[in-house]
Amino acid sequence: LHLGNRSLIRSLPVQVTFDLLFGTSGNSNPKLKMMAVQFVHQIIYNCPEHRLSPIGAVILSALTRLVNEEKDNAKLRGSCYVAIGKLGLKLPSLVNKDVSMIQTFFDAMSTEDRDTQMSVQEALGLMAPAFRQIEPHNLKFIEAIVATYIEKEECQVRLVAVQYAGEVFSHENVATR
Repeated sequence: LHLGNRSLIRSLPVQVTFDLLFGTSGNSNPKLKMMAVQFVHQIIYNCPEHRLSPIGAVILSALTRLVNEEKDNAKLRGSCYVAIGKLGLKLPSLVNKDVSMIQTFFDAMSTEDRDTQMSVQEALGLMAPAFRQIEPHNLKFIEAIVATYIEKEECQVRLVAVQYAGEVFSHENVATR
């Protein structure tokens, strides 16, 4: 068997994954979606940065779409949150240019069920290194987010805000000490 078109072979897993996630051929159900997200985890883990970088934005968009659309499937949303965190760890420039994602994840800490909150917490921890070296005005935005969530009533949200401040900001930063 001769496989002349290597780009086709590289894009095939992404095409299959999207078909399973969004059912473009009518072949999707919750179990297949979960398996597709697990496959995305493997793609992120095993694919070198130079190969993952061209498709990273597409994967991030798909995972974000699933988080927003799959309101009845908390386990799938949790797996998507963790995959986004892993993607942010592997491709920091993909997530650190959109600091509103941090706001979305902290909002999810307040609204998601307990199990999904643990996944969001893991994702925030995974992405934290990506936000260490960003522009000063974006750091101020993250500082404001952390200050807001440190005041929340839910102890888990406060804990995550404190951990995030310790991970993202230097020890010289007076506001986040």
